[in-house]
Parts: sequence; C-alpha cells; structure tokens
Amino acid sequence: MNKTLEYINENYFEDIKGHSYINRSKFDFLKKGQYIKAVNREDLKMELNGTITSFPVETYDFIRAYNYKTRKYIVIYPDNYYIFIKSRATKKMKEKEAIMDFFKKVENFKAEN
Repeated sequence: MNKTLEYINENYFEDIKGHSYINRSKFDFLKKGQYIKAVNREDLKMELNGTITSFPVETYDFIRAYNYKTRKYIVIYPDNYYIFIKSRATKKMKEKEAIMDFFKKVENFKAEN
C-alpha cells in the first residue's frame, strides 16, 4: 500500500471503516446507490460522504453523488480523488444477518446451560 493510502487509513479510519478503496481499474464494481467517500488527492481532505446517483458506464469520467454533509448533489472526477465505496445492505442481507444473529444467541444460550 502506498504512503498516501496509509496516511488516509490512519487519519480517516473511523470515516472509511467498512469501505473499500477502488482504483481506476476496478470501477466496474461501481453501482448506483452505493455509499461513497472521496478524499481529495491534493490536500488529502475528505470532501464527499454520500451516495452514488449516476456515472457514465463506458468511461467513468465523473461520478455524480448526493453529499450528506452539504445536502447537495456533487460531481467528482475520479482522477482528482481517492474513492472508497461500500455496498448498501439490501433487505435480503438484513434478513440473513438477523437470522444468523438469532442462531448465535441460541447457541450461546445452549452453551451457558
């Protein structure tokens, strides 16, 4: 991992927890509705914390996202930012997680008794 990403991980650890860094070669993993965090390459400040709304699939020249901090839409250019994404939990994923938690609680209860 390069020094810049190490710096970002140290300073924004709580902010990017659960997010994955993607570079230009992995942009095919981008989907509408994913959570996105963007750190400016020049001053290494986090400028975007939001949700992806659109992007051109052929070129990935820009990403349009809704920024939660400013409550506005913003267009970012991937060449100027380090981009971190996280998939949104779907209803099926939440149900599966709830079932797994239930089974863990039952196993823990059996182990105690």
